[in-house]
Amino acid sequence: VVSCSNDDDAMTVDPPVAATCDDGIMNGDETGVDCGGSMCEPCGDGMTVPGRRTELFVTNNADGNISKYSITGDSLVTLVTSTTAAEGIYYDATTDVVYQASRSALQLEAYSDVSTLMDGASVTPAFTGAAELEDPRELAVSGTSYVVADNGSNKFKTPIQQ
Repeated sequence: VVSCSNDDDAMTVDPPVAATCDDGIMNGDETGVDCGGSMCEPCGDGMTVPGRRTELFVTNNADGNISKYSITGDSLVTLVTSTTAAEGIYYDATTDVVYQASRSALQLEAYSDVSTLMDGASVTPAFTGAAELEDPRELAVSGTSYVVADNGSNKFKTPIQQ
């Protein structure tokens, strides 16, 4: 909050109120009241507030970790995977599962309960796709069909079934 005096030469800035995990309100990157996000303990069943924020899930070729950014810029949570390179990622909010195409493991990997995990958590796939991938790239999803663009032979595969 910025306020100016009548002459506009003196400006004071009120410091922002820091979010805490015990203030009784959902603030910062919390996904429920005083729970979730990168600083507080994970929320228990029924404690999260759906639609709280818009988040962007990304993966990369440098280390294969999964990062979740809040579009409002108040949150960054990185999940550490054993994959060393990945492309193509999809988050299913109804099941709280992230799918990524692993270029190092040559498979589609699914990580569950990602909204409850805190920054820096090491994750292992809850399940993986069994198709023979040569060079997985992008991932497209339609209903229960998962299609991985495989750059190795310019083929499309559907490696995962639920």
